[in-house]
Amino acid sequence: MKRAAACIGIYLLVTASTLAQTDFDEPYQDPFQSSRNVVPPLQQRPLFGPPPSPQAPAVQGFGQPFPQPPSTAAEYTARQMPVGDEASVARASQEPVSPERTLVESAKVIAMVGDQPILAGDISPEVSQMMEPHLDEIPKDQIDKQRELLMKQLLNRSVESKLLYLDFLRSIPLDKRQEALTNVFAKVNEQFDADELPKAIKKAKVADARELDEQLRRYGSSLAKQRRLYAERMLGRSAVGRYIDYDVEITHDQMLQVYRENIADYERPARVRFEILSARFEDNNFDEQATWRLAGEMGNAVLGGAKFAEVAKRRSQGSRAEQGGRYDWTTEGSLASKPIDEAIFSLPVGVLSQRLRDDRGFHIVRVIEREEAGRVPFVEAQVEIKKKLKQDHIQAQVVEYLANLKEHIPVQTIYDAETQTATKPDATPTLK
Repeated sequence: MKRAAACIGIYLLVTASTLAQTDFDEPYQDPFQSSRNVVPPLQQRPLFGPPPSPQAPAVQGFGQPFPQPPSTAAEYTARQMPVGDEASVARASQEPVSPERTLVESAKVIAMVGDQPILAGDISPEVSQMMEPHLDEIPKDQIDKQRELLMKQLLNRSVESKLLYLDFLRSIPLDKRQEALTNVFAKVNEQFDADELPKAIKKAKVADARELDEQLRRYGSSLAKQRRLYAERMLGRSAVGRYIDYDVEITHDQMLQVYRENIADYERPARVRFEILSARFEDNNFDEQATWRLAGEMGNAVLGGAKFAEVAKRRSQGSRAEQGGRYDWTTEGSLASKPIDEAIFSLPVGVLSQRLRDDRGFHIVRVIEREEAGRVPFVEAQVEIKKKLKQDHIQAQVVEYLANLKEHIPVQTIYDAETQTATKPDATPTLK
């Protein structure tokens, strides 16, 4: 998901022999004061400002008072909130969804595979879990669109899983099916409880299976339903596995050919791993002073010796707070926040930034590791190439097998009309 806001100035103190870093005591500059329109463009001024004079203290504090901004709260709110249709989107995204509405939505049939229904609630919990860590990175007006795209992708997977499960059912004589399924499901459920349940509890950040079930029910699912879906997936895979040739020889020449034909794919862009502390306007009643103050308090805690991850978990208001504020490898331009994106590719490794302001709040970042752009050598790439060639060989067989199943098992989804329209772009509507 590639994704804007203006950078307002962050300062880094660098000397020839030592690297001293500022903290967060400089007075807050109101971004809406009259001088904002005459700030020189970013390319005309250094991102982190000039080094201090020799007489300046090497380290400042975060404790100076936040000056009263000249604009009123009403003016600030008017400037921060989108207008027109975007305002409606913003308000809608903040409105709580009632449990009753969630249950109704999750009970909707979104596909039929043979005589087997697929409900929205079979997919929505996974969609929510996938999106939650990235909500700060997605523009608000794109959240519903991204959710819909994920629903479509996961629905395709669910349809394929259901097709394979029905094929598994056909392999059991009808007069023995009930007894066989009772025994098989009991064994698969044991496997789920031993292998998958602990991972699901950890991923959902709950204490036990009961709390996991409560969380799933808020999305219109349940632990029992997840056990059933898992069993269907496993049994379906066992059915198709009987027809797949897993033994395929991948030669050196094949791997080298793939490498040469796709050399652009092995150009590695610059990327960084970083950690972030966030104070968000919406979590502080849109009080900019309080938001500024919280960011400074977190920054001072780290400068005072507290562990970054502990401060993030305890006080940060960003989506990665529970992960200690840590982001894994991130490429340039991939973040929705331009000030953060610019800072992580400009800051020296290990140096705490000053406060960064974007449309969501104030942030403090620190780069953990950075890799410059380059090309992955063939010796390093061939391991993944061989693995991918094997996967492609297996996937081609699965696709062929599923295509054969679709000829014998009817499939209908709520997106069929969109698919038909997309495959017939020149079709002319008929007037009735």
